[in-house]
Amino acid sequence: MKRIGLDAGDSLGALGLNLESTGPGVFDALFSSFSMILVTEIGDETFIIAALMAMQYPKATVLSGALSALFVMTNF
Repeated sequence: MKRIGLDAGDSLGALGLNLESTGPGVFDALFSSFSMILVTEIGDETFIIAALMAMQYPKATVLSGALSALFVMTNF
């Protein structure tokens, strides 16, 4: 008798799925790309806010804060 479908105990190799892959998967790539986008957008907002603050507060204070934020973003 010919079987249709797979039982729970069957190997997924019959479907051509390799679940024992050694490299990063799709979810790792998605997580990495979303993390990178989030970090760069936060950095972009930091310097937009710094430009707005420079109009109201002393420029030296705003510059030191923006450079400190840049240092933290690039080194940690």
